[in-house]
Amino acid sequence: FSVCIPSNPILALVTRNFPDHTIIFVRTKKDCEKTHILLGLLGVKVGQLHGGLTQTQRFKALSDFKSQSVDVLV
Repeated sequence: FSVCIPSNPILALVTRNFPDHTIIFVRTKKDCEKTHILLGLLGVKVGQLHGGLTQTQRFKALSDFKSQSVDVLV
């Protein structure tokens, strides 16, 4: 599913119904960072992937998601 702005219904849906291996698509890096922080505060193991990261950080985020170190990738 896709989300433009991190909202309470989306966060509730992810934490309750899709706790494992979920990718959330957002429009901007700022939305990505906000969603990452909010899900982290809710106790979800979350990673982020956006253009502001170095290539090494992007590979690590994908690797963590693939190895199930994180449950949600934003």
